[in-house]
Amino acid sequence: MSHRFTMAAVVAASLASHLPTAALAAGVDPTIIPVNSQIGSVRVPLKCSFPVIGNQTLNIKLTGSMATSVTPGQSFYMTDGSGVLELPQGLVDAAYTLLGARQGSGSISELNFNLVNATPSTINGLNAPIIVPPTPIKAGVPLNLLLPSAGFLQVGPMVATDKPGQVLVKLGSAKGVLKLLTSTGKNILWDLGVACAAPDPSIIVLGMTVSGTPSSEVSAPHTNIRTEDLEAPFMTQAGSLRFPLSCNLERIGRREIDGTFTGIAPVRYAPGEVFNAATNGYGNLVLPDSVVNEMLAQVPTARTISASVDKLTFNSTNTTPSTIDLAAGGALKSAQSSLVAGQRSAMRIPAEGFLTVGKFKATTLTSGKESDTALYIGETGATVAIKNADGQVVDTRRVDCDAPNPPTTMVSVTIGGKAVYPAAVTGVLPASGSSNGGTTVYLTGTNFTDARAVTFGGMPAAKFSVISSNLIAVTTPAHQAGAVSVVVQGVGGSAKEASFTYK
Repeated sequence: MSHRFTMAAVVAASLASHLPTAALAAGVDPTIIPVNSQIGSVRVPLKCSFPVIGNQTLNIKLTGSMATSVTPGQSFYMTDGSGVLELPQGLVDAAYTLLGARQGSGSISELNFNLVNATPSTINGLNAPIIVPPTPIKAGVPLNLLLPSAGFLQVGPMVATDKPGQVLVKLGSAKGVLKLLTSTGKNILWDLGVACAAPDPSIIVLGMTVSGTPSSEVSAPHTNIRTEDLEAPFMTQAGSLRFPLSCNLERIGRREIDGTFTGIAPVRYAPGEVFNAATNGYGNLVLPDSVVNEMLAQVPTARTISASVDKLTFNSTNTTPSTIDLAAGGALKSAQSSLVAGQRSAMRIPAEGFLTVGKFKATTLTSGKESDTALYIGETGATVAIKNADGQVVDTRRVDCDAPNPPTTMVSVTIGGKAVYPAAVTGVLPASGSSNGGTTVYLTGTNFTDARAVTFGGMPAAKFSVISSNLIAVTTPAHQAGAVSVVVQGVGGSAKEASFTYK
């Protein structure tokens, strides 16, 4: 199931749109991924139908490796793939209690992917059915079936369009058979055929740039990393990518160094939604051993290097704005990295904590159609400080990197589903309260249904409850005396504020 993530690195939201802030980027070291490759994991629901049992929602997690870009007409594979199909607790409890099932097994014959700007238009990711061995069933615990139980899957060959653009791989339909067994291995009922529909709106599991000169080379990067440890939260993707950067290094010249990014992203945005394209992310500037050797030849006393990044841009399609510079509010400090002859040097950005790429607003669609947004790596600029063994700065150099060419797609996400609109506050009752906070206030307005936050003078409310799309009950936070703005942040942003006075 070689599903390979178009994103290694990136994102945040919650459920379908904004990731839980507690979720951290997955732990695969992106510097060990082959250059121009990505590795990652996505976790999404499938609507499936069973005989007798009826309709059920199963969760599926897919992982794998793939290139970040291909040339026009190039053949490619998704490699090192694997997955987990989760039967939800409710279904397991029914099978356990009502039918006496103590084991589950079966097979999966189809795991289809739908392709955009590539052929075939649909491909079954399974060259042969996956046989799921008998797995114990326990009441109150979801049943996880490994796909496959050992080894990897490989999907392909597929062929990219012969024109520049972007290849999208979307999750399609699936078919299989579920067997419910007693503790002794005896069949209960009969083999149950399972049919799962493709997600609607669609879910993109991979995006690749098509650019450059046509090549007969087949793209099938192998990382040999089974990525079940990339725990993507529900309706999100998590992963890492590694890409080349053409950079001008002061007093050395133009050289190719590597960039990496790791993080989390949602798999779908609502039309008009305000979102972070990537959260809990971090990157690396990786100097190859040849560049390290050049630096040491020029500065023999050099022992460590770090960067102050004053430009870190990302370009996005079908959003506003179309470009964001994460360093616009101040330079980002990298971690310090050793300079050792014959060894590469990776500077983590930021030195501590994580990056959030946002905020963007998804395009608003018409006639119920869906679209997609792609996030691309942009230009990078930094000043590096070179220190000696005593920690003294002995040299500084300017490093300016072009946007990758061909462009490197960091993540592609579907824009689809029900449109969202900015929340607007039209009334506050009562309109004043204690500066100690704790006052119960009712807000009237519009588009409150998907409210993400309520703030008073920039301070988050102690708690709030959405009663309807037009009414929110909220407990005020403490704030110094005076009039402040009351803002409700919905998935579509905020269109209108009201006032509250602290006394």
